[in-house]
Amino acid sequence: MINSHTYWTTGNWSGNAFAGVPEMTIPYIYRFDFIDPFTPMATFGYTEVPLESGIKPPLTRFVLDHMGHLKQFTWSQQSEVWNTFWSQPENVCRVYALCGNLGFCNGKPFNPCECLNGFRPIDSVSWGKEDFSEGCWRQGGETCNEDDKFEEVGAVSYERTTDMLYVRAQTIGGGKKKNKKTSFLVGMICGILVILSVGTINLLYLRRRKVSRRKGEEDSVFQVTNLRVFSYKDLHAATRGFSEKLGHGGFGAVFRGVLPDSSAVAVKRLERPGGGERNFEQKCVLLEISSMLTCQIERILF
Repeated sequence: MINSHTYWTTGNWSGNAFAGVPEMTIPYIYRFDFIDPFTPMATFGYTEVPLESGIKPPLTRFVLDHMGHLKQFTWSQQSEVWNTFWSQPENVCRVYALCGNLGFCNGKPFNPCECLNGFRPIDSVSWGKEDFSEGCWRQGGETCNEDDKFEEVGAVSYERTTDMLYVRAQTIGGGKKKNKKTSFLVGMICGILVILSVGTINLLYLRRRKVSRRKGEEDSVFQVTNLRVFSYKDLHAATRGFSEKLGHGGFGAVFRGVLPDSSAVAVKRLERPGGGERNFEQKCVLLEISSMLTCQIERILF
């Protein structure tokens, strides 16, 4: 909250993680506890979870800065510096009312706000300084005319509310006319629910087919290259929970790790779906040609 206004939300508490912080849902080196949620006595904390290897998790700290960003840092004993493990909100578009009235967020790191078509910033100077709170205003005046039209705007996310559905119905009058309107509304809602259910089932089916096809492609790659494959659990233990970051490449971060046979390795953790995995598979083939030992591929969608 900033000045009693919502800045961004972590999402609902599921019992072990917040819905809007996906990093908390993966196998983690800490256990989070949210005691008495949604009450004035609510408290939030975390405790260390021992690794299977018996190694103590790295020292960590959480910081809430003046901009409302919640950050977690881990301490690197070798370099003696605090490394950023994760930060929220990761996407600036999750900040409430970032672009003001009649503005929308495009997700870009610089100049993330734009005005809807036919509108322009109220305060262009403030927008140049990345203060978009004033929003936009209509070009050509506030009065509609015959040249105006509706324009569809897709990929819009509305703020969460406590209400599930709004239905406007006439409350004056009664009898059969009112009953007919009520029946019509009920039938319309039921029809919408049926359509949504069928659409959801189709989407889940198509997604499952896509995942199965991709799994087959990935298996075929490693069968051809004869490379040793590690599980995510093995790499999680080897890198001590991905705590020591060495660098960041085009498709993900690189972490330092130690295998059970004391071999030092560098683990690249892919972050971008699609093109990143294909690029990684091609690199695995090249590594096999160069007589390298192992590769690991993991698909992470944030």
